Amino acid sequence: MDDFYYGDPAPFDKKPYSRATNRLGLTYFVLCLVSNVAAILLSAVYLWLHPNATAYPDWLNWTITIVSLYLIATPLSLLCLLGIPKTPPARRRISFRTFLIFALIAFALMIGGSIIGQSVNSVVESFVGIEQGEDLTEALESSALWLTCLYSLVIAPVMEELFFRKLLIDRTCGMGTWPCVLFSGIAFGLFHGNLEQFFYATLLGFLLAYVYYNTGNLWYTVGLHSVLNFFGGILPTIVWEYTPDFFSLEGEALTEAIVSHPVAFLLNLLVALLPYLFALLGVLFLVLNARKLWRAATPTPLPGEHRVSVLLGTPGAILFLAVSLLSIVLSIFS
Repeated sequence: MDDFYYGDPAPFDKKPYSRATNRLGLTYFVLCLVSNVAAILLSAVYLWLHPNATAYPDWLNWTITIVSLYLIATPLSLLCLLGIPKTPPARRRISFRTFLIFALIAFALMIGGSIIGQSVNSVVESFVGIEQGEDLTEALESSALWLTCLYSLVIAPVMEELFFRKLLIDRTCGMGTWPCVLFSGIAFGLFHGNLEQFFYATLLGFLLAYVYYNTGNLWYTVGLHSVLNFFGGILPTIVWEYTPDFFSLEGEALTEAIVSHPVAFLLNLLVALLPYLFALLGVLFLVLNARKLWRAATPTPLPGEHRVSVLLGTPGAILFLAVSLLSIVLSIFS
């Protein structure tokens, strides 16, 4: 039989993949940079018009957030994605039971990431001597309840899932499951711009990216995002709005409040413990389903020596990483 020689195999061409991650990195770089600069300018305009102001009213915090991020930065950042081909994941349905399992796993990742973030924050505080804060969290807690619900349950889940799941994964789907999951989760964590939120946002980003990659349905991830925000922030806010603030009391004052309002105290206790109960169940389901989740992942065509350079080594990704780290550093000292 004749010997056939087909020549050396064609070298791997990483340009299409690098082009997509480069433009996505530029998209998030513009989103972060423009939204922060716009917020500073809007704040400066307000202070110029109200030189004697000592604090921002609630409506101004929301106006600055919505205008700078969604009305100014978002349209400009989307221009960076023009010309990048999209290959959305195939749409698949999941059962309500599977959705609940993903929700419980999400609580486990959120609580675990929060513990890591708080621990890192404590270490940072001990070095710099400055207590860390979350401006957006504080704004949510001090705002009107309906406004908090609108932002936490609708605006933030829809916009964040659109940017960090659909727009990203539709353009990187050909890389396989884990590159998409890693890129989406890290980008989502960095976008939050502070240590307190980085760790749990990254872990949640991994899960939400996995769900969207395997279902092609953004409403599943929007629903998971909203469920987390409801039980993690909205429900406690509603309960605390209409019941005594038990957690700020001590000694006899706390005892009297519990005796006077036993049902309200039990409700407060239940609301505070629910996320941790969900997290424990989530750990159990994650362990039981780990092998199944791993087997469902599609392989990546990226050779090992090219994976880091494709995901994080492009100019756009480096710019986004730099502005995100700068934002985290500034949040530590601001």
